[in-house]
Amino acid sequence: MEAIITRNMTVANAKGEAEAFEASDKPITLDADTYRRLNRASAAVVYVPEGAAVPTIADADGIEAGKVETVEELMELNKPDLIAKAEAETADFEPNWTKQKIADAIIAKRATA
Repeated sequence: MEAIITRNMTVANAKGEAEAFEASDKPITLDADTYRRLNRASAAVVYVPEGAAVPTIADADGIEAGKVETVEELMELNKPDLIAKAEAETADFEPNWTKQKIADAIIAKRATA
């Protein structure tokens, strides 16, 4: 995925090795795990070319909107992907909620749609 590094940061990459990143306004290609680590530290954002749809972390893993349907299937997602799914479906939730509560919020949102 393409991302913009917003501040200098060193994180473990997909190989488990420390990798340093410098702030820049030019996009770089990152694997989803490295992006998550940088994003969690507020050091990276997804690069969105002008006029393009805004991708989510879930897009990086190939999780398509509407593909996961049941609470049980939602619970199989890791929490960052579940949060991305809830955001994509505009569910009313808080990121510090448990996975169960977030999954329930997604299902509740679908019921009102």
